[in-house]
Amino acid sequence: MILRKIFVIFCCAALLTGCGGEKGGGESAKNSGDVAAQVTTADEAYVEMRKARREMDSPQDRVNLTKKFLDNYLESDRTAGALDAIFYYQGIEMDDPAGAVRYAETVRAKISDPGVAREVDRKLVAFYGESGMAAKMKTLANQLAAAGALDFGDHWNVIEGAVKAEDWELVRDYCARAGELANAETIRAERSNREYTEREIETAVNDRVGKLMVKDAWARANQGEVDEALAAFAKANRMVPRFYFDIPEYDLYVYWGNALLKKGDFEAAVDFFADNALIMQNEDAMTGLKAAYAGIHGSGEGFEPWSDDLHLRIAPTIDDFQLPDYDGTHQRFSDIRGDVTLLALWFPT
Repeated sequence: MILRKIFVIFCCAALLTGCGGEKGGGESAKNSGDVAAQVTTADEAYVEMRKARREMDSPQDRVNLTKKFLDNYLESDRTAGALDAIFYYQGIEMDDPAGAVRYAETVRAKISDPGVAREVDRKLVAFYGESGMAAKMKTLANQLAAAGALDFGDHWNVIEGAVKAEDWELVRDYCARAGELANAETIRAERSNREYTEREIETAVNDRVGKLMVKDAWARANQGEVDEALAAFAKANRMVPRFYFDIPEYDLYVYWGNALLKKGDFEAAVDFFADNALIMQNEDAMTGLKAAYAGIHGSGEGFEPWSDDLHLRIAPTIDDFQLPDYDGTHQRFSDIRGDVTLLALWFPT
């Protein structure tokens, strides 16, 4: 974006100084053409790099290819996205977040374009949070927040990083800051490229308010305000979207269950952990479910058969339906209930 602005400035300069001599005008035209060509080349190179990257099996090869792109196009609209890819492949797939962060910091130190630098800094906030570098995340996030350079997603990255670092004051601070962006006006301004119905905007606002309420309540629970947290979880439960089996997003039930563990209400905690642990296979929920079981029974002995029975009791049933088999014959599900059946479902693309 900055390079395109420079291109416009060069063009204007050429028009304004055109009467000052052919040599000056010719040089301006040449410079503007070079800048435009550089932008096009960076965009095209990025597209080709992504195509080539998809054909690679090794995360290291993908990292090397992306770094080669950044060697050639250090400052472009694609720089932040390329660093994001490196963090994914090196930091997550190769389990080397510290190495990915060091590389991103090296790249950032070489950038002079303020627009590109700001976008890279926003990525670094997320990288620091994912890598457990809470102090660096906090320092950089506060700098960007003071400059008004953080959007709602950036605030959310800080919140999630602060939760991982168990910095509860930071969680609550940025939940409050992000709350100022959880309104219809901000959402419409951020997504001005499309029209939204009032219902869609209401849903988007509720999503933002609800997810912030979940994180803030979890911070409260860890600061000893368990009853206040439980009340906030109940309110957030009416606002956040749901997964399959009516399970709310943002780990709401996992946090809710853990807050109940803090209060010693183990029976109630089981209800919040069960679906996430046994159906969704959430590891944190399974840990909570085991803790709730031990709280009820005095130890973890007998957990496996108990959880197997619980799984059968909470497994959702399905209404009767009919679908064609591979021969085209329609089969009613109720007619084959009790038999071993393969049900293949997929999304056509």
